[in-house]
Amino acid sequence: MDYYSNNWSGYRVTGDPQGYRTVYGRWTVPSIVGYETQYEDAASFWVGIDGSLGDTDCMQAGSQQVSVPLGGVIATVYNAWTEYVPALMVVLSNLPVVPGYHVYTAVTALNNGSTAMFSVYILDSAMNLIAMSTSTKGATAPFHGNSAEWIVERPNYGSSVGLSQFSTVLFTNAYYTNAGGAQYNYNQSGRPGTLDKVTMHTTQDLTYPFPVAGTTDQFDVAWLAFR
Repeated sequence: MDYYSNNWSGYRVTGDPQGYRTVYGRWTVPSIVGYETQYEDAASFWVGIDGSLGDTDCMQAGSQQVSVPLGGVIATVYNAWTEYVPALMVVLSNLPVVPGYHVYTAVTALNNGSTAMFSVYILDSAMNLIAMSTSTKGATAPFHGNSAEWIVERPNYGSSVGLSQFSTVLFTNAYYTNAGGAQYNYNQSGRPGTLDKVTMHTTQDLTYPFPVAGTTDQFDVAWLAFR
């Protein structure tokens, strides 16, 4: 199915009768290739569970880039982070995030979602492990396990924030396990439930997600517009 959001893009799966317990994904940190000189631009790349079907919870982990105009100079910051909504984001300041590095993440619901476990690995362009972080966070809202997502997000830092111009980002290793321990790629034939393609849209499409031909665990998200 096609689904439109003003700040998410990528793919989500819903409807597995056993629910979603761990979601995995990997992407290459993209370079920003253009800026809006008068506005702040940002883009987050993450995997997560819940947050898209009216749930008040969402456990997620990923990386982000934020560009801010400062007196005619653009300052760009890259970092990795975790979050168990509605609690606030935790920035993993010990992890080096730069364009060309790979971010591999796993988000797991422990004890029926009462605790989230986040594993974030940073690999260099040759796929050598540079740094990693494993952490947990207790729930502050009821856990549902209703969906798993692989997402590019325009963070909601304010109405003027645009989507950083990143050209195209490739997600790989996009798969999940359910509460019964079964593992499925996001686009796998015979996978239970429904697959939704999520397009970021305001007054126009800001992104275009599309699967990589011949694979069931890879897709691209192409950038189309700032806002």
